[in-house]
Amino acid sequence: MTNRQDMVAQIEALGEKLGQVKASINRRFIGQERVVDLILTGCARESAKRAD
Repeated sequence: MTNRQDMVAQIEALGEKLGQVKASINRRFIGQERVVDLILTGCARESAKRAD
């Protein structure tokens, strides 16, 4: 695989994993989907800031 193909595969795998994490959290915090979305978005933004 090329570097680009590797990155695409990693991003897709990460997307799948994030979906699993979100579903798991939503099962524990019933009715709080919006809160979970906001928290995960905040975590992603902080991770992106640190990566720069």
